[in-house]
Amino acid sequence: MDFYIDIFSGIGATISGIVFSIFSLIFIFKGEDIIVKIIGIPFLICGLAVLIFGISLIIKGTNTKKNLNDYVNDKLNKNKVEKSEKNFEKVENIVNNIYIFGFLIFWFSFLVMFDIFAIESWTVSGCSMFFFSLIFWAVGVYVLIKNIKRNRSNNLKGYDKDKINSVK
Repeated sequence: MDFYIDIFSGIGATISGIVFSIFSLIFIFKGEDIIVKIIGIPFLICGLAVLIFGISLIIKGTNTKKNLNDYVNDKLNKNKVEKSEKNFEKVENIVNNIYIFGFLIFWFSFLVMFDIFAIESWTVSGCSMFFFSLIFWAVGVYVLIKNIKRNRSNNLKGYDKDKINSVK
């Protein structure tokens, strides 16, 4: 029954990804000035990532249902199932990276613009705004490091630890 969860979650994610992407495209193409258009780009990247993730969930759910039917009819090919599961895991990791790093590009770009504004108006309030932004720089760097470490651990998943240690 997990395949129904994947299919319905995929439909929801696909619909929200389409809506989010369309609104982002509207901001990009019909924006009043260049700043509004630039701000829409990371949102478009995140919307497309959600759309791709939703489609992959639908495909994964239908594939799981097909494998279940093949299991019932004694036509299940274990190697094919393992290969497809690995492929879906790769797609999920790629889409997650697109989403996270697209958001981080927006995050750090916003902080750069905020800090430029704070430095240009370097008064008591500009100084405090600049130092206040350091908290958000730390949060962004933390999210970046956390995702890089997660990607490294995902890349090493499935490898024999003895082989990895022998290479070191």
